[in-house]
Order: sequence, then C-alpha cells, then structure tokens
Amino acid sequence: MKPVYILTSNLVGQRQKMTLAADNVANLTTPGHKGLDIDFRELVASKKSTEVGSFNINRGTRYDLSNGAFEKTDNPLDLSLQGENTFFGILVNDQVQYTRNGHFQLDAAGNIVDDRGNPLVDLNGGTITVPDGTTTIQITGDGTVSGDDGPIAAIGLFEFDNPQSLLRAGGSYITQGEEPIPSVEAQVLQGFLEASNVSPVEETIRMTQLSRAYQSALKTVQGIEELEQRAVRELARMP
Repeated sequence: MKPVYILTSNLVGQRQKMTLAADNVANLTTPGHKGLDIDFRELVASKKSTEVGSFNINRGTRYDLSNGAFEKTDNPLDLSLQGENTFFGILVNDQVQYTRNGHFQLDAAGNIVDDRGNPLVDLNGGTITVPDGTTTIQITGDGTVSGDDGPIAAIGLFEFDNPQSLLRAGGSYITQGEEPIPSVEAQVLQGFLEASNVSPVEETIRMTQLSRAYQSALKTVQGIEELEQRAVRELARMP
C-alpha cells in the first residue's frame, strides 16, 4: 500500500477539520452558535495480518450542544433557551427551520422576527403578531407571549430525539434530520442572549495546530512524489 494514499487520507481529514474550525471562528459573535467538529474513525488497513497503515473515515459532523454563556441585554425580545436540546422554530421561505439565536424584533406588521426578517413561529407553525399599540411584552419560561391585554401566543419550542441528525442550512439555521417534538421542559429567559459556545482561544489554537499538521503532511506527500519522479527518470536512463 502506497504511503501517499495514507497521507492523502490524513490531508483530506485535516482540511475538513480546518473548514469547520474556520466556520466556528466566523460565528464567534453569533448568538446561540454551536461549535462544529467532525467525528473521525480510524480504519486500519492490513495485508496478510500485518498492519500496513490507517485511514481517516469521516463519520459525519457533530455539534457541541453545550450551553453558551447567557448575556443580559434587558431587551424584551432577546430570548435564550436553557437546555441543550431545545430550539426556536423560524419560518424561512415557507419551511420551518430551527435556531438557538434568540435575537428577535418586531417588523412593520407587528410580527416577531429574527435579524433576517424571518418570523418566529408558534406551536402550530404560525407567526406571532403583537397587537398594535402594545407597550409591554412579557414572555414566561414556558414561552407564553403576553401583551397589555393578556396572552398572545405560545412560542414554538422544539427538541429532537437525535439532535446530531440536524443539518446546517446557512447562517444560524439548521434543518431537521427527523421530525421535531414540541419541548415540554424548555425554559425561556427573557432579556438574555445565549452567546456562542465556541472558545475563541481554544479554537484559534486548534486552527494553528491543524494548519501545521496539514502543512507537514503536505510536505511529506510532495517529498514522496519527488522521489517517485526521480526514480522514474533514473530508470528511464538505464540501458
């Protein structure tokens, strides 16, 4: 088995990890962002019961679902969720997607929307509209939204049997890899935002280590290729 195949497998894995690390760094200031990594499994190759090398097998992307720090803003439409497997539902192009980014506001029609103008949904997937003239918005721990005249709607809060099946959909959105379940244990904190759970120091160090490992493996591959080319030239000159 050629060593270059083994090293190439390592290069591919390192590049995939670097891409996700760069995504984590780019989202350090995105509320509710969950760190991403790749779950690799080592596959040992053998020939006649003798180990001849190992390959990286990509088992898929994994989320770090731990909570980020809760930052007090006192904005009544800044919301955060306690618990690792609970998400807000957002209506994006007529499809409900999910997020931990709880930075909301009111649009011109009084709908509660995110920073891209997409509506927060209620338990039935409908939009939540605050009546015109409402001066106070209160949101309780179970997600009930109330105005001056009483309850308005219940925020759609969802969880998944296997949150690792969720798929990134751009920005802070994710789509379901399975059907969501209405969360009965979710706790909403009004006036707080959940920060990204990515450590900037740790992620920067990890990117540096990955970059060095990638460059080292790349130089080794290039060295092997140069040796093979030299051998071909020498053989071609032999009588």
